[in-house]
Amino acid sequence: DFQVTRLFEDKLKIVVGNTSRWAKIRHVSLEDLADAPWIVLPYGWGEGVLPEAFAAKGLPAPHIALKTFSIHLRLHLLATGQYVTALPQSVFRLHADRFGLKELALALPPLPYGVALVTLKNRTLTRTVDQFIQSTTKIFAT
Repeated sequence: DFQVTRLFEDKLKIVVGNTSRWAKIRHVSLEDLADAPWIVLPYGWGEGVLPEAFAAKGLPAPHIALKTFSIHLRLHLLATGQYVTALPQSVFRLHADRFGLKELALALPPLPYGVALVTLKNRTLTRTVDQFIQSTTKIFAT
């Protein structure tokens, strides 16, 4: 059995490099991104949420240029300004300045991603782990 401590709900954001042509469009739409090369995860939102958002606008599925699990690769390719992706808001905030990323003002269908701490029930935690859980819970409670 597991003990799950939910910290916060994360949302997907459409993200490009600051130097990309899409970053310069004042009111960007999915239509503007129809031919853009997308970088997606090999599962999940890249195969569900994203194509469904395009279909809801009467657009064909986006052009998937690369499927990868590597956040490092996605961030470096985004920084070139040639690609588009969706990132969890927490990841975007952490890396936006370092990689020169810009969030596009596009709304994806609401699909929150829960971020949680998971431990085994009825197990004694070390003092360090217990302090980490208490601190993390306190940070995200505000």
